[in-house]
Amino acid sequence: MKTANEIMQNVKTILDGKWEAQQARDVPTAEELPLKDNHAAELEGAVLYADLAESTGLVDGYRPFFAAQVYKAFLFGCCETIRNNEGTITAFDGDRVMAVFIGSDKCTRAVKTGLQIRFVVNKMQELFQQKYENLNYRIDYAVGIDVSRLYAVRMGVYRDNDISWIGSAANHAAKLSARRDHRYKTFITRAVYERMNKIVREGNSPNENMWSDLSPADAPKSVYGSFWRWTFS
Repeated sequence: MKTANEIMQNVKTILDGKWEAQQARDVPTAEELPLKDNHAAELEGAVLYADLAESTGLVDGYRPFFAAQVYKAFLFGCCETIRNNEGTITAFDGDRVMAVFIGSDKCTRAVKTGLQIRFVVNKMQELFQQKYENLNYRIDYAVGIDVSRLYAVRMGVYRDNDISWIGSAANHAAKLSARRDHRYKTFITRAVYERMNKIVREGNSPNENMWSDLSPADAPKSVYGSFWRWTFS
């Protein structure tokens, strides 16, 4: 067990040490980053969070096995959709998953993932209804996406550590995924909206904008929401 003085000495080392940032070409793993040094991998990435809604009501109001089925099915569907679009899964936090997309078309692939998750969740709901005929539970969720420069830093202590993602995109994507709206399920910032390809901005024929500007006048970042879904087989 470490004493308080030993802990503060380690904190002083963190504060006094020089930070080094390496330019990363790929999304790093924890094993690729040092734990002891003030070291970060720097990259530009589109961050996606998919968050299951009302999970407290789920675990309080239904049997544990059913809640576990919902959690597992939701996260499995999100993860496979992320992988289909070449995103890298970077973290799980209870009922939500985080992913990072890199490359020139990162915003387009992240947004496509969000729209496809809506399709996957709708199909998932159908399977739950078939399994439980009188089910009154509906899977609700939200996806949040933002893009920015990111610092990937290995945090924690020996044997108990992981990567923390530092940058505005990580924070804002997480906050967007916590929005609850009966209509819109995919939320993005203006930075994503302006950089994504037309194929995830417009649909139908003639082309119709799939996104609504939901920004309050005093918002630090503009927010767009979509109720559209991207089907696939």
